[in-house]
Amino acid sequence: APGMDGRMRLLANYWGRVDLESPADLRRLHDLYLAGLADLDRKLERLFGWMEERGLLEDTLVVVTSDHGEEFGEHGKLRHDQLWRELTHVPLLVRFPGDRRAGLVIDASVPHADLLASLLDLLAVDLDLPDVGPSWAEWIDDPALAADRPIYGEHRSRREVPLDTWTVRRDGWLLYGRPESTLLFHT
Repeated sequence: APGMDGRMRLLANYWGRVDLESPADLRRLHDLYLAGLADLDRKLERLFGWMEERGLLEDTLVVVTSDHGEEFGEHGKLRHDQLWRELTHVPLLVRFPGDRRAGLVIDASVPHADLLASLLDLLAVDLDLPDVGPSWAEWIDDPALAADRPIYGEHRSRREVPLDTWTVRRDGWLLYGRPESTLLFHT
């Protein structure tokens, strides 16, 4: 592919060969994705074991999340160039020092924009940072505070172009905008 750098050629050669109409292709991609997650699980297990052997977990706040999910043919697409739930609903796992609050589950949406403020709050670090979201740290002691509030999302394929898509989620509703249309869904 003339004009493409090595990474772009690799992506075009890989993704360009996937047939969205082929259940075998989609199954193979999904299997590869799950294999990658299993590999990550093994690596995290080794890391946490290493940390525990050295007494480091007792004083460490561990956070595991992802920047996006993946699509495997949902909505007619592959990869992660849209803002549907398959892409935006990612894990956020927090392990507190000394394993306190083990097993606590808070069923609430948390934008990544709130992550920095929350982690600083959990670590009792007081920095006055502009343009960070609100902290969700207080939810841990009172999960009832995890009220449904608007969650915003945006996707831009390249920095120099306007948004390709944007979303607002609230109270079970999803407003999904693209340059050509805006859609409203009850989820």
